[in-house]
Amino acid sequence: MNQNIEVYLGDQIEVESEQRFLERVASDLSARGTRALILANFFAGKSQRQVDFLVVAERAFHVELKNLPFPLFGKANGPWSQRLPDGSLKTIGRENPHHQTLHAKYAILDDTVGNLLQIQQIQQT
Repeated sequence: MNQNIEVYLGDQIEVESEQRFLERVASDLSARGTRALILANFFAGKSQRQVDFLVVAERAFHVELKNLPFPLFGKANGPWSQRLPDGSLKTIGRENPHHQTLHAKYAILDDTVGNLLQIQQIQQT
């Protein structure tokens, strides 16, 4: 990796598409000369939500990747489905991806706010 790109893994990445994403985002940021911190495959918050990626450059980006073989359909609430090759819809047997992403985002924010409060308390003593 480029010295302008720091990568921290909470655990090894075992999903090939996630490894490809990490390599691509690091390469793209490096090519732009952008300094960045990439946190990957870690747990956040009191609920210990698994987070795929948090990319911090000029801004912070939370990324959750899905590795599903067919197009995904759904709304903010309720079950999500995949459109199968025969045109039928099959409900996916996992948490609504929108909810998963929101819960991970809130876990990241909980940790961030908690860390900022600890830093503030230390500075006041």
